[in-house]
Amino acid sequence: LQTSAAVLIATYDNITSSGGGVPAIANFTGDGTTVSFNLGNATNENTTNVYINGVYQQKNTYSLSGSNIVFSTAPPNTSSIEVSFT
Repeated sequence: LQTSAAVLIATYDNITSSGGGVPAIANFTGDGTTVSFNLGNATNENTTNVYINGVYQQKNTYSLSGSNIVFSTAPPNTSSIEVSFT
C-alpha cells in the first residue's frame, strides 16, 4: 500500500513547451491571384494554423519561405485569411 507522499504527480506547469509563447495573428484578404503574404516574422510551419474564410487549411496547402507564407493555390478573391503562428 502506498501513501500519497510516495506518488509523483506531474503538472502542466513543469513541462517545457516546444512553442514560443503567445501566438501572433496575421490577417490578409485574398485577391484570387496573390499566393505569397508577408508574416513580418520568420516562423516554423509546425507552429502555424491557417484559416481561409474560417476553414482550417492543411499544412500541405502552403509553405513558408523566410517570413512569407506561400499558398499552393491563391486564396479566392475577397477571402479572409488568418494565420496564427509562434
